[in-house]
Amino acid sequence: QLLGREIVIWYDNSKSQWVVFDDKCPHRLAPLSEGRIDEGGNLQCSYHGWSFDGSGGCAVIPQASPEGPESRAIRSPRACATRFPTLVSQGLLFVWPDENGWEKANASKPPMLPDDFVKPEFAMVNIQRDLFYGYDTLMENVSDPSHIDFAHHKVTGRRDRAKPLPFKMDSGGSWGFSGANEGNPRISSKFVAPCYYINKVEIDTKLPIVGDQKWVIWICSFNVPMAPGKTRSIVCSARNFFQFTVPGPSWWQVVPRWYEHWTSNKVYDGDMIVLQGQEKVF
Repeated sequence: QLLGREIVIWYDNSKSQWVVFDDKCPHRLAPLSEGRIDEGGNLQCSYHGWSFDGSGGCAVIPQASPEGPESRAIRSPRACATRFPTLVSQGLLFVWPDENGWEKANASKPPMLPDDFVKPEFAMVNIQRDLFYGYDTLMENVSDPSHIDFAHHKVTGRRDRAKPLPFKMDSGGSWGFSGANEGNPRISSKFVAPCYYINKVEIDTKLPIVGDQKWVIWICSFNVPMAPGKTRSIVCSARNFFQFTVPGPSWWQVVPRWYEHWTSNKVYDGDMIVLQGQEKVF
């Protein structure tokens, strides 16, 4: 789902690209997501077997005669699937939610992850989850660091560490806003409308032997409005310390993937009950 519209996502091997259609076969409006990739590499509807290529054009109508008037049906615009503009960037698939917005989509650039994500000294963890509260509620939550010590007590914060977090706005406009607090840790935040939020946490610390250290944590969230009361959260995080605790296949990565998955979901769980309760009042 995207903005309340049902969509189907599939991979077109012939053009090596991801394709997004409105989840409706133009024939009888059956969900194309219940279909399959046919022998020709096209998306086939499971109801009457109509198939569509990566451009949305109808490739096969099994019931149509290959000769005479019926043979022209395959070329009719009414037989085409509705296709949305797409772009793949940094491992994420972006969808422009307007089938008539190709020119605007081609002229637009997707939000980018910070350069630190490709530096070898940074270790990355990505997670996503569908949440059953609204996009606006989630955006407000990710921009509010003051809840962390309470909602995520003993997960990513502690109640006894809660303190005032003066936040100074650096800039703002129709594109979003940015700002930061002063102190240790220093939290820099940036909202890029409509759905991208970046948090950079910088911690000055001192360790035995190695001495002074500057730890950096990036938490970048893409928050997708799927439908009223339903949002997909995609979080990409990176840090330049304790890389061995990041799950992965290397022998020195001692934490299994399931543990990272479990702890990350505990963060979502800590917010879920209070945000759903908040929406009931609103």
